[in-house]
Amino acid sequence: MTAAATFAGAQVSHAASLDEDYAVSILNVYDALNSEDDLPNVGDRLKGTGIRHGQFWFIPDVETGLLVDSNVLATPGNAVDELASYLKSSAQVRSDFGRHEFAAEVAVKHVEYFDRSSESHTEAYGKAQARIDIMRDLNAYLDVRGGTFIEERGDVVAATFARSPIEYQTLDIGGRLVKTFNRLKLSGGVKYSIFDYEDARTFAGAVVDQDFRDFGRLEIGGRASYQIMPGLGPTHGNGTSVFADFRYTTTDYDGPTPTNRSSDGFRILGGVEFELGRLLYGEAGMGYNYVDYKSALFGAQSSYSFVLGLVWNPTPLMTFNLDAQQRFEASTLPGVSGSDQSYVKLSLDYEVLRRLVVSPHVRLVYDNFNDSSVKGYTLGVGLRAEYEINRHLNFGVNYLFTDRDFTGRALDFSRHQAGVFLRARF
Repeated sequence: MTAAATFAGAQVSHAASLDEDYAVSILNVYDALNSEDDLPNVGDRLKGTGIRHGQFWFIPDVETGLLVDSNVLATPGNAVDELASYLKSSAQVRSDFGRHEFAAEVAVKHVEYFDRSSESHTEAYGKAQARIDIMRDLNAYLDVRGGTFIEERGDVVAATFARSPIEYQTLDIGGRLVKTFNRLKLSGGVKYSIFDYEDARTFAGAVVDQDFRDFGRLEIGGRASYQIMPGLGPTHGNGTSVFADFRYTTTDYDGPTPTNRSSDGFRILGGVEFELGRLLYGEAGMGYNYVDYKSALFGAQSSYSFVLGLVWNPTPLMTFNLDAQQRFEASTLPGVSGSDQSYVKLSLDYEVLRRLVVSPHVRLVYDNFNDSSVKGYTLGVGLRAEYEINRHLNFGVNYLFTDRDFTGRALDFSRHQAGVFLRARF
């Protein structure tokens, strides 16, 4: 479960705010770098150990590779295949203090398509996180992150007629306090997010205005959890707790008044954080989502909500991750406020040999667009295999198959992406 989604105590294992959850490409820099696992994972064994300087660890990483894409534009018909190369460089710094903690990371990735230069792009990402131990049982967490990205081709809300992928920038600033009273833990926080989409052009050269998609979002919430069973050791010592989680969200869009998707809403969850033995731990919750749009065109929407996150280590050589969530996602479809979206992902890291880790995954996203006949699923099946040549050099292969089947609009497509890469780590 990732620290990126622990605002107000909720532990959700994928980046809930970005559209690439529909069909993550193996070229997506954000998804690859947006996972700071707090728990042991077999895949971590292939990460660099870093360079120590004083009370800090520096962890640089460089990766380059080739990719073949069977449907680079993610179109229903007349698929165009393409070959691309990419170069990704990242650097992390982590503190080694007795108290408090600081971590930062920057990454840049450039993808160059050999024939369709309009698909070539550069993404950049950065973040800084800190934990301040005010008292032994009172901690403050601060988080700033942002970057410039491209919208994945084939995204349900992407502009299919754009000559190049849509570029956008994000900025998230958040903080929370966590206070522990024996078995009772309380947390509360606030986060503000900005999304800014760049205009694009059609294949004929006309401007595709994207300003109506720009928005700012304020999220306020908290969680109360009560431990009903103690933990089993220092590694996973949280035991089993019941929790109640609430968050309020207000979103302001820049679009014209009749179709403006500004809204206020909330989500409430109740569930359990559990630790069943030393090998299985996670959380499960059920609740209610509500969104009230300020435009009379969209009205109010509500539905049940759930989160599920499991980590299972059946052996020291194998780690399973199960992530699932139901949520509302914004839409750009005319007359549609958003999607009632269900998401599930199952992944495995398996150390087949001492120097070889194989990581298959399957992802399923089901979208049911509000007040619309448009609905359907996006399926992604992938595999990453990485071999450690020596302490500093890894070689690997990637494969991702994506299939979409929707009703109501011409959104269906299938796509194969396969590549090889070489990674240097320190």
